[in-house]
Amino acid sequence: MIQFLSGILSEATEENIVVECGGVGYEVSVPTTVIANLPSIGDSIKIFTHHYIREDSQSLYGFLRTQDRLLFGTLISVSGVGPKVGIRFFSAMHADQLVNAIVAEDVRLLTSVPGVGKKLAERVIIELKDKLPKLYHLELSTATKLPGKPLLRLGDDLNLALKQLGYHQEEIRNAIGRASEQLDESMSLESALKVVFKHLVS
Repeated sequence: MIQFLSGILSEATEENIVVECGGVGYEVSVPTTVIANLPSIGDSIKIFTHHYIREDSQSLYGFLRTQDRLLFGTLISVSGVGPKVGIRFFSAMHADQLVNAIVAEDVRLLTSVPGVGKKLAERVIIELKDKLPKLYHLELSTATKLPGKPLLRLGDDLNLALKQLGYHQEEIRNAIGRASEQLDESMSLESALKVVFKHLVS
């Protein structure tokens, strides 16, 4: 089983990336939350992969955090949630928000994912609600303590905007972390950037 790929980012589209490792290019399906946080083409990358094997095909699904890969594997263990639907969950929300939605039995949020109806959302909740706190208690504690504060799509937008302005990933991560108490998901990107800029120059 392929647990991760460490190599050069060779290509990136809206749904897939190609990672070159030792002269071989591996195609990996990724959610939009990963696409928004990729390094530049030609830069090094480490992507944590779920290796999905069927009788007639093999596919790789990738994430930037190993805990996201583990959550993806747990999610697709639910009947009716295949890898493609699993990727849609991660494209629609951050992993912490997904865990929080399942534990809080938030059917409305889960059914906002394309292709997920009420019955499937309820099945995900029934099968995973009690399992997730045991498997992901560290991530869960963060998600439940800060229901309105996690930097979900706003964090992805900030990351992408700051990369385009020439900031390095480490600078961006540290600045967003320092600014997190002043940020809220309801803020506009422009307002959030003004907050983060103060921490980039401090």
